[in-house]
This record gives sequence, structure tokens and C-alpha cells, in this order.
Amino acid sequence: MKKLLVLFFLIVFCVFGAKKELVEIRQEISNVKKTADSAITIVTNTENLLSQIQAAQKEIVKKQNIIDVLLKDFSATRLEDVEVQLIYLTEAFRDLYSQVKDIRLIPFVQQAQKTAPRPSGFTVSTATETLGGDEYSLYSRGLDAFRKNFFDETRQFMKEILNSFPKGKYSDRAYYWIAESYFAQKSYSQALEYYQKIFSFKGSAKEDDAQYRIGICYYLLGESDKSLEEFTKFIQKYPASEFISKANETMKKISTEKNQAAVQKNVKEQVQKPKNDDSPKADMENKTEEPIEIIPESAEEVQDAVGTKATQNTNKKAKDKTQKEGKAKPK
Repeated sequence: MKKLLVLFFLIVFCVFGAKKELVEIRQEISNVKKTADSAITIVTNTENLLSQIQAAQKEIVKKQNIIDVLLKDFSATRLEDVEVQLIYLTEAFRDLYSQVKDIRLIPFVQQAQKTAPRPSGFTVSTATETLGGDEYSLYSRGLDAFRKNFFDETRQFMKEILNSFPKGKYSDRAYYWIAESYFAQKSYSQALEYYQKIFSFKGSAKEDDAQYRIGICYYLLGESDKSLEEFTKFIQKYPASEFISKANETMKKISTEKNQAAVQKNVKEQVQKPKNDDSPKADMENKTEEPIEIIPESAEEVQDAVGTKATQNTNKKAKDKTQKEGKAKPK
């Protein structure tokens, strides 16, 4: 009986234990299922994020291409032009609303490219007293004077910047516009002096402009070899400059001119060589020219020609006969 009870309790214990393990297994399965669902959700979200990243990458590449095109079209000279226009607009705004009665120069953008009559009594001091003597005002007035072809005034303003603000923001540009004013007046030697000063400013935005202009100045001064040397330096140092194509064209032009000059020199030397009498050319020159027979066209001209020829033959025969008789006479 006791054995049966023990066996019964063992069976009950096993059954209840198995049920408990089954519940735990089911719980684990449920947890695994939840984990799997979470993993699937994470994978789905990851895939969505990857799609968004790919779309963003495509958009970045597209914008990068746009930026590359814009950078390709960008140049320091165009930036300078935009800055100049902004300066003109700012000054025009100030002039309009400040109602300054004693203004000597009026920087209207519409008249920037026109040559205006030079104001009487103009000096840098009167302009700076009226408009202010800070570096920005001097620089903007210098640019305005350059655009109106007041080159002497341009140099006065820019030199005032160099004297008052030797380490200022516009010092390198002041040298550049002084050089440009001399270049515009065809004073290329003086322009060269100021273009070369720009290289003392490290990282100046005007370096490539100045180097290109130096090559042009030497070309206009007739120093072709020096010009080619400066253009070569320009191409090596500033391969991304907007003036590269113009520099190449000028170098080709210089090379062509040099070749033509060499050919002309050769031809001149050949022409100036002393003539040799034994040469075929000399033989041709020493030959006696034969009389040219004129062929008559009309019948009357033919008769006249025949008569003339007959008379000539008769005269020749008489002459020959006289000479023979003279020779036949005894001495």
C-alpha cells in the first residue's frame, strides 16, 4: 500500500513538474517570439532608414553637382564686381538719405561706366572730410573713381589707404587698382611695379589677376620671352584661374609671331647674300636679250612690214658688197 502511495505521489509530482516545465517552455517561446518580433521591427526600421539614407545621398550628390557647376563659374573677379556694385548701392543709399549738400562725387550705378566731368576743387582730403576717412569709404571712392576713368584720383584714394591703413583689409587690392590705373593709361612699366607688390600679401585674392596682368604687360612692352616665362608661371601656379584660356591664347599668339619673325629674318638674309657670277641666275642675267618680233595683225601692217624688211635686206646687201670691194682693193 505504501508503495502504491509513493508511486502515486511520484506520478503526481512528475505530472505537475512537467506542467511547470511546459509553462516555462511556453513562456520562453513567447519571449523568443516577442524578441523575434522586435528584431523584425528593428530590421524593417533599419531598411527604412537605409532607404532614407540612400535618398539623402542622391540628394547630396545632386546638390554637390550644382555646387560644382556654381564653383566652376565662380571667380574672384566676378566677386569683386558684385562687391563693387554692392558698394555703389550702399553709397547711393547713404547719399540719398543723408542729404549731404557738399558732395563732390555721386556714385550712381547707372553712370558707373560713363566718363563724367571731373568736379572742380576735388582733392582726397575734401572727399574724406565729406564722406568719412575710414578704409571702406576710401576704397569704395577709389573704385568709383576708377570706373569713371579718374585714374589720378583712383591712385590718390588707394595710396591714402596704404598710408593710413598699411595692414588694412584692402591694402593688397589698393596695390592692384593702382596697377590697373597705370595699365589703363598704357604705363605698363609702372603697372608692373605695383602688380608685383601684391605677392607680398599671402593668400591675396588678386594674385592670379596680377600674375596674368604681368604676362600681358611684358607682351605689350615687346619682351616676348619674359612674357612667355610669366604666363608659364601663371599656368603652373593658378591652373583653376578663369584667365587660363586667355593666357594660352596669348602664348600661342606670341609663339606664332616669333616664328613669323624668324622666317622673315631668314628670307632677308637670303636676299642680302652676295651674288655669285657662276650661278645659273647670273648666267641668265648675262645673256643678251634677243629682239622681240612684233607680229602685225592687219593686212596693211603686213605690207609695211614686208616692205621694211625688203628695204633692210637691200641695204644689207649693198653694205656687204661695198665691204667686199674694199677688201678686194690692192694695198
